[in-house]
Amino acid sequence: MQWKKFGERSYLVIQTVFSISLLLYYSSTILTVAACEASCLASNMVSSDTLWHSQARKKMFRYIIVDNKVINEMDRKLARRTVGVLLDEEAFSEGTLHALFELVSKRFPEPYRLEISVYTSLKQLKTPEEAEAGLISESTDDNAEFHKHYWAVFVRSQDDIFFRYNAAMPSRDIKTVRLK
Repeated sequence: MQWKKFGERSYLVIQTVFSISLLLYYSSTILTVAACEASCLASNMVSSDTLWHSQARKKMFRYIIVDNKVINEMDRKLARRTVGVLLDEEAFSEGTLHALFELVSKRFPEPYRLEISVYTSLKQLKTPEEAEAGLISESTDDNAEFHKHYWAVFVRSQDDIFFRYNAAMPSRDIKTVRLK
């Protein structure tokens, strides 16, 4: 067989990639799952040879983009993108938020106005039925679970780039970090 010249390991890698490609092709809903590996390499935090070393793995974090909407898409001055991210609660820190917001900002350069909401528990997110109910207020006070977990908000606009997050649990103290 033609695969023998590549070896069994190469065959398994190709087969796995093909299987994943088929899964993504036929899936009706695709969630973006990403890790900080590329960011770690790009910022020279670790070399490619040591990426899987145990200390390098500690610098990585996992997140899922759970929402991505563009509002006022036809009007460039009013257009804005809102992105919802579910972040591993164990990885929540100011440094992780810096890296996460850099990754998501690069992923979505347009429209320039960008708002990212970071959640660390499924309990903070609305189910599709709750979201469809069309609550008038975007207040989190109606969700008793919201403040029991870490959260953050990032804003990129023409005038400002900053993020806010709760710095300590169970306190509701909010810290603001200005990036521009």
